Amino acid sequence: MKKLFFIFLFPLNLIASDFVNDETDFYVQGQDLNTALSTVNRFMCFVSNGISRGALLNKGPYKVLTRSDLCTKKFGESSSATDSSRTTSSVETQEESEINSFTDVNYNNAIFDVTKASLTSPLKAKIWSNVDSGSTDYRNRPPASFFYDFTISKLPCTAARLAAGMVEGTDCTKYGNLTLDFTITNPKDWTGIEPLWEFLGLSGASAVNKTTGMGRVEINDSTINYVANSGSDSYNLTLTSTGTVSKGLFEIFRPTISGNGWPWSLGYRFYIDTSKRVYCQKYEYANMLEYLAPTVGADKGSVYDWLGAGNKAGPRKLSDVSSIIAGVTDFTAWIKTNYIDPGYGIDEACFDVNPATALRVVDHYRLYDSNGAKVDLTNKAFSITATASGTNDFPNNQMYAYAGPNGVWLDHKYKNYISNATIWRNNNPNATALEKAKSYTVNENFLTAKKITISYRNLNEYNKHRVLMWVQDPYWNTEFKNLGFCGIDNKDKNNNNCTFKKEYVGYYDSTLNGLDGDANTVGGFVFNVSAVCNADNCSYTVLTGSDVIQFENSQWISNMAKSFGNYTHVKNMILWNIDTSKLLRIKRNSLANPSSNLAANGVRNILIQSVPLTSMPTSLYCIARCMSPSAVNSSYESVFTAAAAIKSDVNQSWEKTSISGNANRSPFSSPYYNVGPYIKSSEVNGSGALEYDWNHDSTVDYTKNSAVNTYQDGIRDSEKITYTISNNKVFVGADELTFNATNKNSIAAQANLNSYLTGAKSSHWKGSIPVGWGLQGGLMMTQQELDKSECTKNFNDYGNSNNEYQYRPGWNQVQSQEKRYCFSKIFDGSVETYYSLKLRVAPTYNLMEGNSVVSFDPPKALILTIPATSNYPTSEHGKKYRLYFEGDGNRIRGIPHDRYDIKTGIKVTGGGAWTATHRNVDRFQIHPGQEVTEVGTGNIYKIRPLKGQVYLLPMTKAVALELIGGGISDIPYDNLAAIQSDSILRDVSPYNGTSSNSIGAEPTNVLNSGNPCVVDGIKDKSDTSADGCPYHSWAN
Repeated sequence: MKKLFFIFLFPLNLIASDFVNDETDFYVQGQDLNTALSTVNRFMCFVSNGISRGALLNKGPYKVLTRSDLCTKKFGESSSATDSSRTTSSVETQEESEINSFTDVNYNNAIFDVTKASLTSPLKAKIWSNVDSGSTDYRNRPPASFFYDFTISKLPCTAARLAAGMVEGTDCTKYGNLTLDFTITNPKDWTGIEPLWEFLGLSGASAVNKTTGMGRVEINDSTINYVANSGSDSYNLTLTSTGTVSKGLFEIFRPTISGNGWPWSLGYRFYIDTSKRVYCQKYEYANMLEYLAPTVGADKGSVYDWLGAGNKAGPRKLSDVSSIIAGVTDFTAWIKTNYIDPGYGIDEACFDVNPATALRVVDHYRLYDSNGAKVDLTNKAFSITATASGTNDFPNNQMYAYAGPNGVWLDHKYKNYISNATIWRNNNPNATALEKAKSYTVNENFLTAKKITISYRNLNEYNKHRVLMWVQDPYWNTEFKNLGFCGIDNKDKNNNNCTFKKEYVGYYDSTLNGLDGDANTVGGFVFNVSAVCNADNCSYTVLTGSDVIQFENSQWISNMAKSFGNYTHVKNMILWNIDTSKLLRIKRNSLANPSSNLAANGVRNILIQSVPLTSMPTSLYCIARCMSPSAVNSSYESVFTAAAAIKSDVNQSWEKTSISGNANRSPFSSPYYNVGPYIKSSEVNGSGALEYDWNHDSTVDYTKNSAVNTYQDGIRDSEKITYTISNNKVFVGADELTFNATNKNSIAAQANLNSYLTGAKSSHWKGSIPVGWGLQGGLMMTQQELDKSECTKNFNDYGNSNNEYQYRPGWNQVQSQEKRYCFSKIFDGSVETYYSLKLRVAPTYNLMEGNSVVSFDPPKALILTIPATSNYPTSEHGKKYRLYFEGDGNRIRGIPHDRYDIKTGIKVTGGGAWTATHRNVDRFQIHPGQEVTEVGTGNIYKIRPLKGQVYLLPMTKAVALELIGGGISDIPYDNLAAIQSDSILRDVSPYNGTSSNSIGAEPTNVLNSGNPCVVDGIKDKSDTSADGCPYHSWAN
């Protein structure tokens, strides 16, 4: 049952006995049919995880915990594939980013009772499930009760089952034989609580335990039928399979159109021939899904009420929608004209069902040691549980959370039921008895911390990596010309006309030689593409012949240099590494010594780790973007005041204080100290201009207008901000860096802070910054590290001994001669260790064991060298990548990706705005058995892809017809296929169903004293006695 549907699942061949026990599972995304199938698969995933191979068959009712996202992630699209922020734009606008994600855990709390009357009888399961119990996010996650009645008489045939001796047709069939009926009921009276549910009729005492959804999955050998009235899960389906061909009809659910009217559905016919590698679908019809008619007045719902008797808790399907959209009597035709034809949906399309050509995103790679044993982090994240205080709606009074490197994220619903004394325990079913016996507490903290450590790699490690370089720099224009680039004046070094391009794409070649006439200097850059970029996209022109720009490292050193007396400055190369999505700052010594990774010669590499506040030095200093306790609270008090006004006044938004009056809202006051590498208002004249007096003769030599907040490096020692860390808190003087009582109360009052504050912006010297999620603090370091950023003292300013700081406009002599730090030196590798803070509006919690914050292992850094084999694209051969393994089950970071349009199957190379059909796709899949080397230890591991997603490449209908063969002129859809009527739906709840349908009341006498026996499909073996979880031995 684990893999019920194989139509679009591409199991990969296992390559060695060491890997044979780990199944591979790749699920097709981007196809409407698979979206429909994924709904069925999610139900099957939940049921099969709970049944857990019949581990407690006929043993009595037992508790099962299943993470709400466990099955969703298995069949849903990866966020890495749909994250538009991962696209490459101009190097001018790129900043190095860090990952600071938190994991929320929300368990589906269920009671399973699995029975089988005899060896020849079907296996049955009755399931009572509670979802989002106690939720305070009523609109997005309302609490609900689910009831399931499951019967299975035959398993689906698989190669493994047939090899084990099962007989197809007798012991197993193509898809198996099973039925699953489910019913959803509402546990709450929504009067005065959530307007949407109240509007839909879920108000008053009669609303409690009212049936609000039903569905049925019916699988019979080679047919699959799914019909449901369950909101967004109403992806109805009928499928019949004969041999390698499957046909049928599916419906996909769509929300309201621009927020108007009701949800709607589209019907598509489909055809699949797995032997011919063809899949096609064709638009057939559309229906508006009307839940109430009329929607207002004394006769509300008199024409149709989804909660009415006989309506199966579902909408009526309308083709004539003229009462909702004026003049539209044929909704099918209207959707074709207004939705399908403009390209928002598919009319008819065909795809190549070939796993070898499909685009891939791998979400789960597993590491193995030399013996083939699984490798994992020792101290990795785990779920925790505690008993809630007071009266609550949580099953068995239990609360659940997830503890990891970034802290503990607690659902808002738990906030009123915990204290610093609440005892939490390890909820991981694989934890040892000793681990489960440990007691933890959680300590609220709005701050999270990162430690940034600088290390160095040799330049040659970036051999063949694609890079983007910005050359629009008037100060270095002549030097860029001498290297072969066209100048910003559209002249080359010989004064010939050319067309200036501000950015170029190329690669580093560690073997480039012969350009400078010196055979002893090796290594350089080749730029064979010009680029025109902005913050959103780039357009590219391929260069050929003499237009290709090449230079050795030595030529950069000799050409990109300026002399100041006895001092010669060589410009750093600033590149955006397209392959790794990282900024590269390559200094002179790195170019001169490309094989050295010493600090003096290597390319700066940043390692970012989550750390507890307790591990940080007790005193740290900040010189830019330094959060001020008082300014933070003042700014956020204004933010929450505005948020309340926006919520209550439709004429306000985060952009406008008056929408009708077109009055713009100004950013809120800055939450930072007025410290940083920029011009302050106190440093300009009365007109806002910055005056330059280079020779200090009280005569203005140059004036820079509108200079306030423009970049100017240099921060005086007296300006630095001192932070002290004590008792897991951060202070500036006596003021703690946290939210005050007023802001804490505002935070606690909101169940969904993200939506409540999204759009809020505060002032910053660079303009404005979003603050709805919280604040990013500046870089903090010890005085020893800060001293490494002291500005260079080899200039003449007030004297003539070449031992002063560079002239700084806006400062007097005393200020100019005070100890000065240069922000730019932090990024040139001078500073080796520093820290940063984030102040999150939604608080996180530190997991405490006694008085100590629990620590977790950092990711394993791995080096992957791409071999020159057919398993990888030729363009990748010889490249090295640093990968980061964050524990088994997590996506490995560091694999390069490309953007594809899955509608056309074409790689998006010219940039452009992200569209709904764009996806980030792994450039390559690491081949099973590929070796990687751990940085630091030198340990060698094997790696293997286990789970992920694939996107099918489109094919023309003509090609599909040719592949199907037989001289047909149209795709042979099943034009008679129809979705089953919802009259077959059964109410199996204990409240509203008939005695013959109902699964009965939820059992109260549950194994293991009500504690879970199965968590996320894993058996908890803490107590396998008769009073605990007495598993059958054969289920292990």
